[in-house]
Amino acid sequence: MRTDYGYPDFAASATGTLLSEEKNDRAKKGTLTLMGVTGVLMIAEMSVHNILMGRL
Repeated sequence: MRTDYGYPDFAASATGTLLSEEKNDRAKKGTLTLMGVTGVLMIAEMSVHNILMGRL
C-alpha cells in the first residue's frame, strides 16, 4: 500500500481550497438556484392539483 503521496498532509491536498468570498458567493448562488427551482415546482404542483380537484 502506498503511503507516501508527496504531500505533508494528504487530506488537505485532496480538498479544493476556495477563498472565503468565493465560497460565500458559490453558496449564495446554489441557495438561490434551489429556491427558484422549488418555487417553480411548487407553483406547478398547485396548478396541477387545482386542475385535478376542479374536475371532481
